[in-house]
Amino acid sequence: MLWPAYDLQHTPTTGNRNALAIPLRIPANRLSIITGGHPTERQQLLAALSGHSGDICGQLFGQPACPDKLQRLACGQQSGDSHCRQQLRRHALQGRLPRHSWWLRGNEHDLHIVNQLLREFGLSHLATQRFCQLTAAEQQLATLARCLASTAPIVLLDEPAASLACQQRQLLLQQLQRLAITGRTIVITLQDQTLAHQHADWLIDLNRGALPPACRTASTPGTGTIAAGGCLEHARRSA
Repeated sequence: MLWPAYDLQHTPTTGNRNALAIPLRIPANRLSIITGGHPTERQQLLAALSGHSGDICGQLFGQPACPDKLQRLACGQQSGDSHCRQQLRRHALQGRLPRHSWWLRGNEHDLHIVNQLLREFGLSHLATQRFCQLTAAEQQLATLARCLASTAPIVLLDEPAASLACQQRQLLLQQLQRLAITGRTIVITLQDQTLAHQHADWLIDLNRGALPPACRTASTPGTGTIAAGGCLEHARRSA
């Protein structure tokens, strides 16, 4: 059974007083992928999950949700521009430290977590390289390592595979799946719908939002589709 992380009603900020609330139900400790629709739509949905867009009500991990709580419990990607001269290991370590505490060095456990992430992303040999000396793909992986190094229970990523080659994208999504089941709720946007269908534990397909809100099907045990308020959520794995 999939336990919910998000069970929300999201009302987009459109200027329309009659805008309908959109149900957002996303399971905990799984890789959820938002695909389909326009990139702006996917980004707005991700912003809603981080508490930065629209009006939110409902529950987060079984407790009343509010924008402040969403912002505190979710970690998103940050640009590496301001850390251009930092070494890669130091850049990733910032994800473990309190904000605006760049002078802290972290403890042995923090370094262990960061080194493990660098190994998983194939970046260990670049640990002492400056961030600005990395390729675009390496910078993207470094930014992901920094985000995943955080202690936040929710990780929100906008197109995390955009700069990667096809094989690297496959490997990254497999790694995110493995990380999710260890205790992280990971939600990403992905333009490539084929990859999204292949790797999502929970799929939100914006192209199929015209289905009736109460539509449910179950062609195989543990597999179903739920269309609601403009989004189709497809639960591919329930174990």
